[in-house]
Amino acid sequence: MSSQLRNDDAVRVTYVVGSFPEPSETFIYDEFRSVEFMGVKASLLYLSRSNAPIVHESARVIEASGRSRLIGWTSRFNCIKLLLRRAITHPVRTVSALKKCIRTPLRSIYMQALGAAHWCETGGTQFLHAHFASQNFLYARAISDWTGIPFGVTTHRYDLYDEPISRSMANDAYREASLIVTISEYNRQYMNDRLGLPRERIEIIHCGIDLGRFQFRESQVGWQGRPLRLLNVGR
Repeated sequence: MSSQLRNDDAVRVTYVVGSFPEPSETFIYDEFRSVEFMGVKASLLYLSRSNAPIVHESARVIEASGRSRLIGWTSRFNCIKLLLRRAITHPVRTVSALKKCIRTPLRSIYMQALGAAHWCETGGTQFLHAHFASQNFLYARAISDWTGIPFGVTTHRYDLYDEPISRSMANDAYREASLIVTISEYNRQYMNDRLGLPRERIEIIHCGIDLGRFQFRESQVGWQGRPLRLLNVGR
């Protein structure tokens, strides 16, 4: 991957998600492909492999690109080996991150993030971005601590209102994030009111679709003046 990505001057972003490929998260995969269309080199890290029977075409494209990687579980021996390697190549940053690891209850996340940190450095990642402020957000932060690569997050719904990680853990990660995005003004106000995040720190990017993929075709059905009723079925 490193030689492939370093042959040009494109910005390199790595997305960090929970499960992949999820049929309900096409908005993430469409964003991945959209930034690539803009000239960004995108890659994807995920915490677990989905067993969903349906894989959307946008996820298949990412898989076929060879730029996705399961973080998975690393043995204690391999964690120590990766830690020693980092201590030799990046001694100051490793000591700083290790101190943070020891002080936090998230030690296992920091240690399991070591392999992903090496992968991101090898691939030339310049920015880490988590979709959902969940456990993957904490992984992005840990990778950032090991490598110095800045990180950000996009919040959606359950990650704010159901609080899959504790509010204190989320607030620590928000405080250190270089970019905070949410999908609506309602969410931004909620994050300001409930989490104390300054409104000016929160960007809004609405979820959308590429209308070019859905070309208008004149209907051949005569409705004879009757209203057309559409039914949309969601999750």
